[in-house]
Amino acid sequence: MNDRRKPPLSLRLAIDLIMLTLFFICLAFRLTEGTTHEWAGLAFLVTLAIHTWINRPWYGKLFKGAYGFQRVINTAVNLTLMLVMVLMAIGGIINSRFIFDFLNLEGGRLYHQLHALASYWGLVLVGIHAGLHWGMIRGVIYNGTGHRLTRSLRLALSPLVCLALTAFGVWASFDRDMGAKLFLGFSFDYWNPERPAALFYFCAFSLFWLYAFAAHWFMEGMRKVRWPSPA
Repeated sequence: MNDRRKPPLSLRLAIDLIMLTLFFICLAFRLTEGTTHEWAGLAFLVTLAIHTWINRPWYGKLFKGAYGFQRVINTAVNLTLMLVMVLMAIGGIINSRFIFDFLNLEGGRLYHQLHALASYWGLVLVGIHAGLHWGMIRGVIYNGTGHRLTRSLRLALSPLVCLALTAFGVWASFDRDMGAKLFLGFSFDYWNPERPAALFYFCAFSLFWLYAFAAHWFMEGMRKVRWPSPA
């Protein structure tokens, strides 16, 4: 019954696309003003709340049914992602100097680190989350186009483009020093102002794509493994 009351899958994915776009804008803290960053962050939290509300039946099924390998991975990623988003929101609210300034919360180095750390782990986990649901996303694309992809869509989804974007994601991992960002190598992000802003967003998208690509093909490989049936 709960599933029947969900919005159409295409609308849910449209909300997720808006949420992802807002997330990329939030990551571009060094390119936007503080007010823009905070309003984009607040809008992101609103869309995240909508996403969570729409998918609330998933939480009710956590302790029901058997857990195979794929369900264990999905559950672990979803719960970890939710925890990271909560930490990101806490850090953002405490560090706020515009929208939540009336709360008179004292931020500081620790909360800036928490916010930055959660943000970049969020990028990794959002990509993995999307990769684990790539079959559903691809189904919406095919159904929405009547199983007849336009030339631009065929090009965008071609193996060559996908591999090129993955390779760029690997380069962006080193260029953006993701290892340091994910494991507290330094406290704050940096972007050379002489570089075009479009490159920042393309780097962020390619990193998202890299983790999605890796998660999708990891699960495809695991499906070929013969796992014992869950009790």
